[in-house]
Amino acid sequence: MLIMVAGPYSAATAEARRRNLDRLNDVAAQVLRRGHVPVLGVNAALPVIERSPPSEGARAMMDISLGLAERCDAVLMVAESPGANREREVFVRRGRPVYWDVAELPDADTPPPTDGGDGEVTLATTTPDDLSPLQNLMQLYTYEFSEMLALDVGPDGLFPRRDLSSWWADPLRAARFIRVGAELAGFALVERRSRLSDDLDVVDMGEFFVLRRHRRRGVGARAAALAFDAFRGRWEVRQLARNAAATAFWRAAIGRYTGGDYREARVDDDRWRGVVHSFDNRRA
Repeated sequence: MLIMVAGPYSAATAEARRRNLDRLNDVAAQVLRRGHVPVLGVNAALPVIERSPPSEGARAMMDISLGLAERCDAVLMVAESPGANREREVFVRRGRPVYWDVAELPDADTPPPTDGGDGEVTLATTTPDDLSPLQNLMQLYTYEFSEMLALDVGPDGLFPRRDLSSWWADPLRAARFIRVGAELAGFALVERRSRLSDDLDVVDMGEFFVLRRHRRRGVGARAAALAFDAFRGRWEVRQLARNAAATAFWRAAIGRYTGGDYREARVDDDRWRGVVHSFDNRRA
């Protein structure tokens, strides 16, 4: 993938600018070692700026950087700055991934994001008869958290089964299957109740899962948008503090859906420990 490396460059002194550029290029070298092609707007812009009037330098830097951002597959944020944040906004608008650490980057042989490719993405209503496939998918979902949360399987080789019957018994809860064409691709569990405040006017994304075979192809973002459209309200989408990949996904998906009109906060108390994205789509 073409991955833009974004972060602070401008500074009061030439030495500080050199340090900032060295930092960006060091990260770009790590991106290259991961098998991706790094792109730095500042590297492309500096030769042009040196041949331009001083008054045009800042505009040239931003125009070139934003033009490159339109053509890259993802952005890796080294740190925030006014310019880097503008570059990030391009990827949010385009629904492209925003990464915050080299470790989050996908394998180099993973295809860049598309709009699905294997069939229409749909969000299907479920019934209690769908408990068994949901339980099976939940095993895969739990496996993905097993390293992060130190979860072990039992003697039968399975993770402890959760009681999922409330997703049909509780009128405030809804279970939906994500399908790509006719194939089962994941699930979304939605609750009309805040996990943070018990506010019944809030819609909470309780659990969301897409099979790896369908990731980084636009399926997750499309399924999330379908869920948002199906359940209008004041949304809260939570991610564990250690789940940086999930936070990057939801930043991009919600940013694209809302046009950037959302709020990101960190909560660290008994209610939740991690990131919460919130937005209101009642009038969308």
